[in-house]
Amino acid sequence: MKSSSSLVQDLRFALSHLLAKPGSALVAVLSLGLGIGANTALFSVVDAVLFAPLPYREPDRLVRVWETFAHPGGVGTGSVSVPNLRDWQAQNRSFEALGAWSPESFQLGGEEPLQIEGASLTHELIASLGVKPALGSLPAAGAFEPGAPVALLGHGLWQRRFGGDPGIVGRKVEIDGVGHQVLAVMPAGFAVPARSEAELWVPLRGLERLADERGIHWLGVIGRLRPEATLATAREDMEAIARRIAELDPSEQGDRGVRLLPVAQAGLQSLRPTLLALWAAVGLVLLIACGNVTHLLLARSADRERELAVRAALGASRWRLIRLVLAGSFWLALAGGLLGLGIGAWAVDQLTALPGNPLPPGTSVALDGRALAVCAGLCLLVAVVSGLAPALRAGKTDVQATMKNGLGTVSPGKDRLRSLLVAAEIALALVVLVGATLLGKSFLRLAAVDPGFEPDGVLSFRLSLPAARYPDEAASTAFYERLVSRLEALPGVASVGLISHLPCYEWGANGGFQIEGQAEEAGGTQRFAEFRVTSPGYFGTVGVPLLSGRTFASTDRSGAPAVVMINRTFAERYFSGVVPLGRRIGWAPDRFMTIVGVVGDVRSTGLEREPQAELYLPVTQEPWRGMSVVIRSPQPLSALLPAVRQAIAEVDPSQPIFEAAPLSRVLANSIGRQRFSATLFSLFALVALAMSVAGVFGMVAYHVARRRDEIGLRLALGATRGDVMRGVLGRTAVLVGAGSVVGVAAAFALARLLASQLYGVEPGDPGVFAVSAALLGTVALTAAWAPARRTLEVDPARALRQA
Repeated sequence: MKSSSSLVQDLRFALSHLLAKPGSALVAVLSLGLGIGANTALFSVVDAVLFAPLPYREPDRLVRVWETFAHPGGVGTGSVSVPNLRDWQAQNRSFEALGAWSPESFQLGGEEPLQIEGASLTHELIASLGVKPALGSLPAAGAFEPGAPVALLGHGLWQRRFGGDPGIVGRKVEIDGVGHQVLAVMPAGFAVPARSEAELWVPLRGLERLADERGIHWLGVIGRLRPEATLATAREDMEAIARRIAELDPSEQGDRGVRLLPVAQAGLQSLRPTLLALWAAVGLVLLIACGNVTHLLLARSADRERELAVRAALGASRWRLIRLVLAGSFWLALAGGLLGLGIGAWAVDQLTALPGNPLPPGTSVALDGRALAVCAGLCLLVAVVSGLAPALRAGKTDVQATMKNGLGTVSPGKDRLRSLLVAAEIALALVVLVGATLLGKSFLRLAAVDPGFEPDGVLSFRLSLPAARYPDEAASTAFYERLVSRLEALPGVASVGLISHLPCYEWGANGGFQIEGQAEEAGGTQRFAEFRVTSPGYFGTVGVPLLSGRTFASTDRSGAPAVVMINRTFAERYFSGVVPLGRRIGWAPDRFMTIVGVVGDVRSTGLEREPQAELYLPVTQEPWRGMSVVIRSPQPLSALLPAVRQAIAEVDPSQPIFEAAPLSRVLANSIGRQRFSATLFSLFALVALAMSVAGVFGMVAYHVARRRDEIGLRLALGATRGDVMRGVLGRTAVLVGAGSVVGVAAAFALARLLASQLYGVEPGDPGVFAVSAALLGTVALTAAWAPARRTLEVDPARALRQA
């Protein structure tokens, strides 16, 4: 009872002592709040993306399977053909089931048609995932045959479109103009593929039609491992099957292999380094905050030396003295934790709302119990880390020496810890600053890359024609021709074009091809190219230059000789030294097309990737139902879009458009992840810089205040004020230099972690390291200047009188 009473007394005394000088305490609490809040928010994001289990049965046994292929750029990873899937299913010994899906966009009918992202999938995939629906039941194999008019609804779509109607199961909804019976509503958070925007699923179509087409790769594949199988044994098993397939069909499959990854990791390879680097940065910020709190507690315990000595002389135990200092650390950590909780909740909302954030679609981030536990753990850690050194120093109070000496001098031994803390803060801040500078320089170089087209003044949107209303190629072609004609007639519209995949989009289409009269590439490497389907007006609308030949014409129609256009990289890679115009390329010996034009390179797969070999097909000969429309006009989007919607309604009143945006925004969004990382890292660097500078300021101010009498004596004995001030600044410069040396060494480790996220910048860029160190050193010494000037105010006569 007595022990608990004394503990409460110590806590009260520590609180009153902190409140007696609230300014420095508030700075410490703010520093801790920022550090704890940022760490809590980043933990919530990292936990939701990297560590949260997927909503499937035993998700650790689910494996994503790709085909691999050799091409001039290295080894590629891609989708799967139907024959290969069938061979995998029949011959493997590692999977209970292998299922497939293909992403699709569906038109959901009703009074107001909606375009919904979804996927078509096989029954084997549904069975592999082992998910219990929120409503209804999973279909049996016979009820989910290819092409069957049945559907599974996503939980969000069910709530949003059907008001959460519990009677939706068994009803028919119109999907792409055809009635589909709803078999089940899937649980909240469910998505196929994982972490996607898909929220509507139908049976996979096209399996029988493409059953013999090994060269057409379009399926995603997921398998569930057998209980006795491991990822390593499954990889060996699947590689053996791939070798057998290659032996049977060396011309088409000679360079094909397989790649396996756990589903939980698939799609996160580029995201993991980004999140871990950001988390490392906020961890360093928290360490700097701990350093500031430790410095504050050391200063306060030094000011209380006489008080602690008196307490020891009156019988206070060493533990009691330690507890008095730890109580102050406890209050600071508690206040910082409460502030950090509020900052963390706010930061989570801001992070998830920032454009370009790297979170996969459908990811739910919130301050849940795990995040609260992390926040509490950080508070405890801060209390211990920040208070331990000052507390141990207090426990070693020498009563006789303290009572005998005044407070005007500080021994080098007692000052060493504060100096080490400041040097450590400088080192940590430099690490974060180097990371921010690397990412910032990388982003600026990426943003300055020429995309190969002119996005300003161009509106883009997507269309997807339902098969029920547009059952064949002729119907699709007729719709798009009428649409282009109607849009070109709108006031202020300069030109209109169509393309299957917008440039700098995250997805596209690619594949192998043959060149008439040329043997296969040496070493079995497959000729490989990106391909797009376009209209005659596309290139002029987006400003892609024609280098030679011609663009597509209205005469390039079904029944006319097949034509194709290529880009500069394609011409240089596969027709080096030869005029490509008039040459023929194709997918098979009976499907060749004549090259009629060469256009400039476009960064179709992203600004950070070099232009790929690319070919363009005319939409009038290779019609697609899903197309993007681009319109060049000086009018702003808000003024043009209503007229565009009216024009589309005149062609087909039930046809919605989606993803309407200026093409410049599409381009900006393509580097949104890099902008997000650079912005967030820069913010953390500013916080780290401010905290470390505050530490330098506090150390110098404390040093000058504690040594006023010593400085006065030195002045009385002949030292000049300039000598004294240079000594203070010189000591600070040594600490900043030492911290910078250590920080540069540590920054190399962080730079290696960031290497995969950099464009046009080497992780060890000497200019980045030099600029970061110079900036930090300049700011730190500038911060030290103001307290160092207080040496000019010291009165030597007063020091002599008190000597």
